Amino acid sequence: MVDEKAPRKDGAKELPRRLKELGIYETPEGLNRKINSRRFAAALFLACCHVLEIWALNLSIVS
Repeated sequence: MVDEKAPRKDGAKELPRRLKELGIYETPEGLNRKINSRRFAAALFLACCHVLEIWALNLSIVS
């Protein structure tokens, strides 16, 4: 997810706004901390993928 975040046009404030539409309330700072720690719930990861329209993941690159 960290790699996917960089090239997108969504700003740091856009992702929490879009998550809010799903009923997930996170501040940009709180969300940034969770993403950077790489220790956040799978449900949040899937919600982020959904709002960023990431429909497929290449898991072969995970070591």
